[in-house]
Amino acid sequence: MISMKLTPAEAKAETMLGDDEEDGGPQYPYGLTICLDDDLFAKLGLDPANLPKVGAVFYIEAKAEVCSTSQYANQNDTDTSISLQITDMSLSTTDDDAGKPDIANRLYGS
Repeated sequence: MISMKLTPAEAKAETMLGDDEEDGGPQYPYGLTICLDDDLFAKLGLDPANLPKVGAVFYIEAKAEVCSTSQYANQNDTDTSISLQITDMSLSTTDDDAGKPDIANRLYGS
């Protein structure tokens, strides 16, 4: 897996912080947060009365569909993006990858 955590320089650029500001900015880029509500808790088999502690680790396995692509030029560069709609997912508190084929084989087969 690849860490999406921002470097201190990227965090500063993300929020346009000045050199004299103490806040290091966000740890991860905008758009990487997934919010789950009561209905999704029920679908995923989670108990809303027994919430995990902040900082607890969950493993996510998801299938996503491309819902848009974009590429445009600006004065300095070209920006490219895709939007992914998660269509299926599961959560667990343990790493279930032990003994499973690598991710490419799981997604696309042998």
